[in-house]
Amino acid sequence: MDYSLPTVVSGLGRCGTSMMMQMLHCGGMEVTGDAELPFLEDDRVNKLPLNDGWLRDLTSRNVIKILNPDIRSLPGWFRCRSIWMKRDVNEQTKSYIKYNVAMAGEQNIDPDEVANNIRRRTKLCLKELGRISDKGPLLVGFEVALERPFLAAVGVQAFLGEDLNHTKMAEAVIKRTPKCLVDVPEIKFAARRKLKI
Repeated sequence: MDYSLPTVVSGLGRCGTSMMMQMLHCGGMEVTGDAELPFLEDDRVNKLPLNDGWLRDLTSRNVIKILNPDIRSLPGWFRCRSIWMKRDVNEQTKSYIKYNVAMAGEQNIDPDEVANNIRRRTKLCLKELGRISDKGPLLVGFEVALERPFLAAVGVQAFLGEDLNHTKMAEAVIKRTPKCLVDVPEIKFAARRKLKI
């Protein structure tokens, strides 16, 4: 694997990408752009593929979150190391619906349609990550990262080949059940706790 490449954390919504970004941030990697807690998203990602020159400036210490890589149209020259966050489809579906009702006021969302969409698009996303990744993505289970954060941190560190503080990475994970919660925990936890490198 080419360890000089930047890292992309990817997934479909409500799968743990924000948690992984927080882990990598606490472990010592640099989050790109003006990304803020709790989500650590770079607004420039939303302008891809029209504005992609900034991707050339990323280094091995940079990590960027790119949700839905099947629709982002990343440039053919872009190469990275990538982490794909996966979650139990039923729990991810519940979380997706809960989040979209709470944040966007959406109603009448069909759970079967959401679950089928997650299954179908996961294949497309992994194909796209395989195209841009040096050795394909590391698959990290949301449930494993929550229940065994130290193990997940050590595995991610080994995959990336970076000198990361896996103890701080594990400490960034807020202990909770992997089941879909009633509220949106990222917002509540971000208000109570500031993550520091």
